[in-house]
Amino acid sequence: SNTGNVLVEQVHFHMYEMLQSVLNQAEVWLQNQFKFVSLEKKSLGAVLRVNWTGSSYKLLCISIDLVPSIPVFSPETLFYDWPVRLDFPPNCRLMALLRPYPSRSEFAELSYSDFEEQIMQSLPSNALQAYIIAKSICSPYVTPLRCIGQTAMEAQDIWSSYSLKNALLNEVRLRLSTCSGRQTSAISVQEWTSGI
Repeated sequence: SNTGNVLVEQVHFHMYEMLQSVLNQAEVWLQNQFKFVSLEKKSLGAVLRVNWTGSSYKLLCISIDLVPSIPVFSPETLFYDWPVRLDFPPNCRLMALLRPYPSRSEFAELSYSDFEEQIMQSLPSNALQAYIIAKSICSPYVTPLRCIGQTAMEAQDIWSSYSLKNALLNEVRLRLSTCSGRQTSAISVQEWTSGI
């Protein structure tokens, strides 16, 4: 309904305004190792960009998606399509992400982020290292756009974290389906990186 659409748009507006007023205050950032860079509106909410100023990982830029959401109770056990059985902890929840510009009655979309996080933690350590390497290589700080012949798009648009995570999960799914867990742990970081 139109009333529901207006309500969701107001939630997004007030969330962004509140975050902006809090995060733009210098004292919020005084006693931690992050430096505020920006807060930008994005399709599902906002993106907070910060720089890490700690002793490790110099020039580490972090983007954090901030999305208004509502927990969704599911009375049935969720089916997940993964080659290996996983026991999800009880704190894993479905979340309804509120769309900023709802169409008809579609004011939200389901997020399985809690479950994806558990799957990511179960992956072979070499596969996770390969994901981190792929993210680093795709960073505009590591591979400037002029090196890959792109000028019209930003590197983040070409290789998003979401795309890399999907590539990683697809590669792990393929390997788990075709060989045993012991064999996947023997796959090198270089092989995983090539697969991603």
